[in-house]
Amino acid sequence: MIANPAVKAYRFDPFLGVLVLEEYDHVGMKQARKEAVLAARKAKSWGVVLGTLGRQGSLKVLDRVVEHLEEKGLEHTVVLMSELSPTRMELFGDSVDAWVQIACPRLSIDWGEGFKRPVLTTFEFDVALGYVPGWWEKGSRQNGSGGGGSGCCSGSGTCGNGDCSSGDCGGDDFGGEYPMDYYSQDGGDWNGCYMKKKASTGERKPRVRIGLSNQFKLTSYE
Repeated sequence: MIANPAVKAYRFDPFLGVLVLEEYDHVGMKQARKEAVLAARKAKSWGVVLGTLGRQGSLKVLDRVVEHLEEKGLEHTVVLMSELSPTRMELFGDSVDAWVQIACPRLSIDWGEGFKRPVLTTFEFDVALGYVPGWWEKGSRQNGSGGGGSGCCSGSGTCGNGDCSSGDCGGDDFGGEYPMDYYSQDGGDWNGCYMKKKASTGERKPRVRIGLSNQFKLTSYE
């Protein structure tokens, strides 16, 4: 539902025979995640959580996150956790201003407001550090003027500080496109998929038909 906000989703209860339209607060979710990203932009020290539960964590993504932090000259600490919880995160106290978790994006999206400090997904981390525009900034950035690269919407009263107050940022009724491609083979660079989708060469392979050759006949025995 997050990846396709304009598509209606229905749930059917076979016992009651009732069809219900499922709803999701896209605007509220994206506003909450936007506030977390803007708060994380002020962070001087970062905590990087590598999830150890199953195959959630990715060393490839970890290397990329650490590389970005080093490029920006930001202090960082790498922590291995099987499960993320506000209690565990608070054990680090004021030594960490913001977190980025390499585990499951829904930990940030669904439970992010339960943490005292911003806990970003790897996509949101890229937005916070300025490697990709935010979902509220896409398609509405001022080209080299006014906002100084902050990505404000045209006409926003807060251009210049990175906090766009325009209600229609992103160009749709759902607050902009928020990618949910963390496990997709053709996802972004923040993606944790173990096997990326190969680029198509445009050449189609000849169709091979598998089956019995005409020279063989099936014989039944009774």
